[in-house]
Amino acid sequence: AGMPPWRRRVRRVQRFPGVAVADGPAGAPAAVQTADDPADLTRVGRKVEGVVTSVAMRNGRILHARVDIGGGVEAYLSAAESSDGFPTGRELCNGERLQGLRIQAVANRMGGIRVDVSKRTGALERPVYPTQRIKQAQDASKRVVAETFATAGVDTWLDGEVTDLVVNERSEKSFAVVNVTLPMPIGQEVSVWIYPQDFSDAFFDEAALGAKVRVRPIVGTGGNLRFSMRPYDAGFADAKAYMGDHTQGPVAEELAVGQEVAGVVNYVLYRSDRLVRAELHLEQGDEPQAFLDTAESCDGFPNGRELWSGQRIVGMRILRRTVTNQGTRIFVTKRSGDLVRPAFPVEQRRFPKGPQPDVLLEQLAALGDDVWLDGKVTTLALFRTGRKSSALVSAMLPSRAVVVAPMYIPEFSERFLAEAAIGARVRVRPIIDADTKFLRFSMRPEGAGELD
Repeated sequence: AGMPPWRRRVRRVQRFPGVAVADGPAGAPAAVQTADDPADLTRVGRKVEGVVTSVAMRNGRILHARVDIGGGVEAYLSAAESSDGFPTGRELCNGERLQGLRIQAVANRMGGIRVDVSKRTGALERPVYPTQRIKQAQDASKRVVAETFATAGVDTWLDGEVTDLVVNERSEKSFAVVNVTLPMPIGQEVSVWIYPQDFSDAFFDEAALGAKVRVRPIVGTGGNLRFSMRPYDAGFADAKAYMGDHTQGPVAEELAVGQEVAGVVNYVLYRSDRLVRAELHLEQGDEPQAFLDTAESCDGFPNGRELWSGQRIVGMRILRRTVTNQGTRIFVTKRSGDLVRPAFPVEQRRFPKGPQPDVLLEQLAALGDDVWLDGKVTTLALFRTGRKSSALVSAMLPSRAVVVAPMYIPEFSERFLAEAAIGARVRVRPIIDADTKFLRFSMRPEGAGELD
């Protein structure tokens, strides 16, 4: 309990009523039958579409997305299966609607079934690499010394096979895992990581599990060893189409508040499960670095769809310039309208932890069941787990006491998704969980149900 989804060793299994699954090896297509309709959402090869409900990550790596494909089926889309060629993972965002998916595999899992989907074209069969083989290869690679290749010529090439495509939220940290067999007298199979700058030009479009590649060892001046798919005189790959163009434009005069700018996302900051802000490299101005807070990334409630490393964002405006001990920090916004932002005390911008004080709960209970409070939005928080995304609201009781509580997306009014903003005035209804003493707000009347 309390462990992030991507840290759990056992994944939750989605069970489907009326579905019988034939036993088969893990990862292999299973024979699926339903009580009434054999052409159901678990038939391998069927074309489907769906909405991303959550994204699992570990140490910046994008592992997979869960996709609601309808009919009560929640499928898994691996980052490596999210596009043809070497994937960027940019479509793997909560709430993103994905089309062009196909059921890739259905397998037995703990008495239920697991459905995997793919956006890749072509055959759906995938090579299976036993965990032990990969582990041995990784252990062996640690024992490889650069001196083995120090005397080798620049045209020493090795045959390899792609065993994994690893997607990182910082695009330059993504890599392909390639298994190669070292020449004698070593003769061992090792796994090597190859980063985008060392991809061949064709690999960006042709990368796939099981792809056969040729790589050459490169010994750096410090004795470090890396591998590349590029010839000695080819230089680094032009990976701008994948990672984004980080080239700074000509230096201009000092950027003024309100000036329109464009830039490329260098890095996205997460704090625990929450998307906090993106660091950008601006194409204009005297200060190339800028910060885009999640709450400022679009009008209405943020969706985070542009906050990906390598993504070029246009239509931003300078929100403010702040002088710090480290120099000037520039903050930008994609919101339209006024650039003035209200300032709230720190205690009104922090999510409350634990149960609310009994004194406060008694004051709320004394107001009756149908009480509505006037409040202001102090924070807009976007989490990887969609159900945790919320607006923090500060409201004042008739006693002049200030109460701060979250309001989750299902409790938004129909218009609030499009109109949400820091400082927005809202009318909210307090809801108290008697068991946990947890307080939350809602903009929906009692009995109105949740926002779809």
